[in-house]
Amino acid sequence: VLTCPHTTTTANVFAKMLAGVNRTTVAAYTTPADVTGYLEYIRVSIIRASGAAGSAFVTLRGRDARSDAAFDTLRAWKITTQDSVDRRFKYPIVLPQKCDIKVDIETVSDNNTEATAEIDILLVDH
Repeated sequence: VLTCPHTTTTANVFAKMLAGVNRTTVAAYTTPADVTGYLEYIRVSIIRASGAAGSAFVTLRGRDARSDAAFDTLRAWKITTQDSVDRRFKYPIVLPQKCDIKVDIETVSDNNTEATAEIDILLVDH
């Protein structure tokens, strides 16, 4: 298992890659060259290891990877263990070629909070 811990508080793990799975636990994507992406659906939820209630502030961010631009916030939500984001966009978010997109958990109410994110992107060749 490969892990990506916080530099100071190493017990806080931001990402890990399990042996044989060949992917991380990071919710991020880059639209390929000569393709336009349309983000149609997003789901984000949290759960606490203890089963107790908790909350988090979540952002969906994007940037043009062809430049050194910072990530812009496309959407933001406050969620709880009882109330997740489960959204199908009526008008999909357009992701131009070589656009980076990621789901960030900005803050959580408690340690030992696990987050899950799912994004559906339709890809259309140019």
